[in-house]
Amino acid sequence: MVKRRNLAMEEQHSVTPLVSRYLEAYETNASKIDASSSPLIREPKSEALLYLKEYGIPSLQSEDYKHTDMVALLDKKWQFPFESEKRRDDEGSAYDRFDNLDALKVSMSCGSLPDKDTVQSVIKQMPNGCYVGSLCDFMLSDAPEQQKKRVASVYGKHAYPDNDALVALNTLFVSDALLVFIPQGVHCERLLHLNELIDSSHMQMRNERLVIIVEKEASLELLLSVAEPNATDAETLSLSVVEVDLGPSATLSLYNCEETGLKHNRLASFFIRQRAYSQMGIHSVMLHNGATRNNIWSRFLGEHASLTLNGMAIVDEERLVDTFTRVEHTKPNCFTDERYKHVAMEHATASFTGRIFVSQGADKTEAYQQDRNLLLSPDARVYAKPHLEIYADDVKCSHGMTTGQLDEQALFYMQQRGIPFAVAEKILSMAFTEDIISRIPNETLREKLSEAVKSYYFREE
Repeated sequence: MVKRRNLAMEEQHSVTPLVSRYLEAYETNASKIDASSSPLIREPKSEALLYLKEYGIPSLQSEDYKHTDMVALLDKKWQFPFESEKRRDDEGSAYDRFDNLDALKVSMSCGSLPDKDTVQSVIKQMPNGCYVGSLCDFMLSDAPEQQKKRVASVYGKHAYPDNDALVALNTLFVSDALLVFIPQGVHCERLLHLNELIDSSHMQMRNERLVIIVEKEASLELLLSVAEPNATDAETLSLSVVEVDLGPSATLSLYNCEETGLKHNRLASFFIRQRAYSQMGIHSVMLHNGATRNNIWSRFLGEHASLTLNGMAIVDEERLVDTFTRVEHTKPNCFTDERYKHVAMEHATASFTGRIFVSQGADKTEAYQQDRNLLLSPDARVYAKPHLEIYADDVKCSHGMTTGQLDEQALFYMQQRGIPFAVAEKILSMAFTEDIISRIPNETLREKLSEAVKSYYFREE
């Protein structure tokens, strides 16, 4: 069994007045934050406080945060939602790329959970026994005690508060979590769309917690989209933690899509636990953003489980996309396939750090990791660090990365046939990421995202 990994024991961290400011903000406002919280939400906060006091915020010297300046991001005068009553309703005016999907849609804005009328409407359209809504409300409801115990075994247990500073901060400042619960044997045929709307009317930090439980032999497709419909010059920060628990033979496809403004910063951490024969896929598409850090921590708890990590990002101007993955093969006969592609232009930065850990006894493991990058500017930067750590003998594992430019011969060939250079460059760049889009299992969503990539390259300047 892999022991709980405390990064702070391995890395250099920066303990500064910055940490004191966050601790003081929590302690001053704890009565507001925790007033209506469940004991389940409050319980891990003491451990989060101890972690932050002892280890602080990871600096650029930290091995896992070399390309995302966490101290600079957090050392700003962010306003928390509980410090202001100011709200802006963007739902009516927002352009939604996924509007025409046959999906059960739940919109959230300003870091708040969806209202009860919205979630009740969605629940009525889902198979019997499914739940979407407040975790605190669920724990107070007449739901079966066995389901409540299952929720209690997940929240704060997969994303434990001493994992790193992002989890600790999120744990401190959340007052509730959005819970998605699919009971045993239930197949949710319609896509569930969780639509996060960013309010950039003022400088704000929002903390979001999502718990997804798909029980034995159940299935779900979930789209998590982040959009900033009316971007302004005000900086915003989203600190998001997602805990996923899959029962035996359960299936979950999670689509993580972001289209926000240059001033939005998103720090998202996904924690996944899979039992025997379960199947999980995370498909990430980043088209517009400011600075985005995606952490994915996964562990297999049973044999014959499979995980697909599939992602692409197009970054321009001074945008940043930084992806970190750690997959722990602790059981035999499990399968992982990681594929990421980045297109970097102008002064943008793309980074990928991938770690696959195969423990002793995890024989018959198959694990593949690939990162490919396209540089379209001499000022753009790409960093890649694929890594395998293997303690079993009978395994099939590989990893690799490539970074390059567009094929000059292909560009020349297209120009010879009357295609202008700028258009040829866009067509070849689109083709570079097409295989990532083609791996998305939902056909309608796949078409939407393919069109989104095309719109990005051929948008009106």
